[in-house]
Amino acid sequence: MKKMMILLLLVFWGIESFAQGPTNHEGLGLGFHITQMPSDFGIGLNLTSPMFWNGGGALRLRSTLPFTSI
Repeated sequence: MKKMMILLLLVFWGIESFAQGPTNHEGLGLGFHITQMPSDFGIGLNLTSPMFWNGGGALRLRSTLPFTSI
């Protein structure tokens, strides 16, 4: 029982150590990504709108282009 409690404490401590502080979601977000497909890689762009509904939602547009299509 003692080992189980120690394990749970270590797991929760590890999760908490990766937590982030409050962030600002008021502006437009732009991003670039590289993705892996089953037989190839691709590049992509994403665009995220500012947050709305009191920080409860945002719209995101993403597009990916496989290298075989270039």
